[in-house]
Amino acid sequence: MVAASHTEPAGWQGMRNQLFGQKRERDAEDGLLRVITQLQTALALATGLSEGPLRAPGARAQALGAMQDGLNGLIAWHREQVANARTLGAWAGPAPELARDVLAGVQALRPLFEGAEASGGALDCRDLAQSVAQLRGTESDSFFNDALDGLLAMLEAVYMRISVDAPTATTAATLRDLWNVMVDELRAFRCDEMQPELELVEVAVSDRSAPVLNDVMTAAPTQRDEVMMPAFRAPVIELARFRRLELEMVAC
Repeated sequence: MVAASHTEPAGWQGMRNQLFGQKRERDAEDGLLRVITQLQTALALATGLSEGPLRAPGARAQALGAMQDGLNGLIAWHREQVANARTLGAWAGPAPELARDVLAGVQALRPLFEGAEASGGALDCRDLAQSVAQLRGTESDSFFNDALDGLLAMLEAVYMRISVDAPTATTAATLRDLWNVMVDELRAFRCDEMQPELELVEVAVSDRSAPVLNDVMTAAPTQRDEVMMPAFRAPVIELARFRRLELEMVAC
């Protein structure tokens, strides 16, 4: 009886912690699914469910705006998950500054994003989207592709980050197929058949993530595809303690 009185509370506490952990995982997955679904819905409204190159100026502006909102939603979701993990003592990594990091990386390679800003953990590229929408002719296609590629590179860089940070890695892996479908849809908006050049996007990756990133980069090509699996890939540069990931950008 004495032994039972000591083991029963411990067993109940373990079961309670397990159930609580499962609920957190479900909530995290629901949150990321909501971010992806909202972006897909916004894109559908912007394009009228049309497929292929996006040429209507108004649709271009709305699509780029939807991508910015989706990017900010993804960053906010990651920040919330990391904050929750820190509160529970399950994460001791650095506080994420993804908006600042990915924007700095794109601005270093794409002058078009010079006027974009990162403030309060969110990106503001509205002026860019509106400016691109006002252009006409073949030159407008080039500017639109540049804006699309830059936003898409930031989206993929952020998703890569959440794929390696411990509090979010499992959820990101669960929804990777859905994410890839959405990336394919975005990539199809480009208005030419040229492949965009390889880009480097700076994203802070904590020291905890280093073994995972190293495994990705040292794997054989076929193994690397199995580890990462994205159809569109954006690179990551290590800043001080950050890891360098070379990821390909592929356009339809």
